[in-house]
Amino acid sequence: MVLRLRTDPCTRAAFSFFLTSQHLHQIDHQLPAIKYQMSNKEMQTSCFSSAVVAHGIDVRTVL
Repeated sequence: MVLRLRTDPCTRAAFSFFLTSQHLHQIDHQLPAIKYQMSNKEMQTSCFSSAVVAHGIDVRTVL
């Protein structure tokens, strides 16, 4: 699987945190659940969900 992301800081930070989250194994496949379960408040913003949605990232292929 190859993920092609824009290089804007918001996207990089959000997806980097998503991939390295210690809660990754607990995250549900739905975006609302991801935003709810993340402990880092910076990632509980529209920035994270927008980055994921804008790039069409299927979180099921990441988990």
